[in-house]
Amino acid sequence: MQLPDAHRDQPPVLRLWHSSPLASPYTWSVITAARSHVVRRTLDLEVTPPGALGPEVSEAALPPADFKTIMGELERISICPAASSELVLDAGMYGVEIGRYPSPVVLAWAGSPPVGWEGLAAWHHRTRHRLNRLLPPASGLGYEYQTGRGLTFDE
Repeated sequence: MQLPDAHRDQPPVLRLWHSSPLASPYTWSVITAARSHVVRRTLDLEVTPPGALGPEVSEAALPPADFKTIMGELERISICPAASSELVLDAGMYGVEIGRYPSPVVLAWAGSPPVGWEGLAAWHHRTRHRLNRLLPPASGLGYEYQTGRGLTFDE
């Protein structure tokens, strides 16, 4: 399916990110394109391999039913914005940004989610995997390049 070019400069309506201490951060952005949505996965290389031109970007159409499910699940999650959490060093970072005009909502945590945010963390995990199934496989330039291990989004 040919993706429309009009979405290239659109701000995301939804953005997720994940990084671990041993890997470059991945970002998944959902962007409005005409009357549909596009998912864009970006690998932000911290260590650029020789010959690499910058971040690796993959895009795919996001079926309307998937978008509706993702947003519906997210809208049903309730969290305490001042929940307690532990200080975690060398842990994975997770985040979600909801592009609501005029004030976007940004939520982020390191390692284990704060108390009461388990539902958001489970949604984040499911949504990353749902979006990855739509996209071509990620290359070995990120996690695999830096660690010699297989690429995984389960961490």
